Amino acid sequence: MVKVVFDFTLPKTVFVTSMTYTGNLGGLSGADTLCAARASAAGLSGTYLAWLSMGSSSPATRFTQSSGPYGRTDGKEVAADWTALISGSLENAIDVDEFGNAVSTSTLPYVWTNTKAIGGETLATDSPSTCANFASASGANTGKVGAASADDTNWSATGAFVCSVDLHLYCFEQ
Repeated sequence: MVKVVFDFTLPKTVFVTSMTYTGNLGGLSGADTLCAARASAAGLSGTYLAWLSMGSSSPATRFTQSSGPYGRTDGKEVAADWTALISGSLENAIDVDEFGNAVSTSTLPYVWTNTKAIGGETLATDSPSTCANFASASGANTGKVGAASADDTNWSATGAFVCSVDLHLYCFEQ
């Protein structure tokens, strides 16, 4: 008799929010709450955290670093594991929302991140570049962003927008 062993490492679900938000996210905990609400609205189970950095808190320090794959809600793989996720190159862009729909190109397809694509670490630590620690929608401040349409380093770090602009969040299952 042959014993068959299956390794069913389920992908960690990743999505870009269907809704957009100003830079006043309520800090990291507020952004995590927004991700949890979007996951719940789509019927996704699990704990979701925002791909967002402030000070010494970043996905590299806050996330469970999966040894299994990360996949979008439409079933396409984003990265084989944490190491691949933070390598600067994704298999597929994170441009699908919590419901499995492509992010609209008629709106700004940018995402609040303040996070380096390579390493998943904090990009900027100064308050004016983080929408005052993601607690301000003031047009006097800016926040670092990524591009949901990108599968290179631009997915997480591509520029900055004033904090009064409505942009998406990336949400990762833990």
